Amino acid sequence: MGFRSELAVSFSRARQLRGGKRLLDNIISWSMVLVGCVLVVALTFKSRVGFGLPMTRAPLDGLRMQLVGWVAFTAVSIPILLWCATVAVGGIFGLAMALFGRFTLGEAKAMALYGQPPAHWV
Repeated sequence: MGFRSELAVSFSRARQLRGGKRLLDNIISWSMVLVGCVLVVALTFKSRVGFGLPMTRAPLDGLRMQLVGWVAFTAVSIPILLWCATVAVGGIFGLAMALFGRFTLGEAKAMALYGQPPAHWV
């Protein structure tokens, strides 16, 4: 299946979860978002320095192209970093569950790449 269809399966399964599995899925999902936000903020500050933009409220005279480049770089990097956070958090959780024998490796991979809860949770 393609990336979009896997995401559709993820959303469908997440809506069907009940009880403790739903709570656990929500905790994992919000952890992914939190890690992604930390990555975005860190990259935003580091890239601002890298593009030569002042960190204070100094005027941006003569720095228009750096500002445009920084905004474009930040806009492109946000979805990439959020997906990286999904892979990191989902991968750690999926691997731990696979090591404990609760997930198969395929389910752990789906958790890491798409944030998809396993079918036996539904």
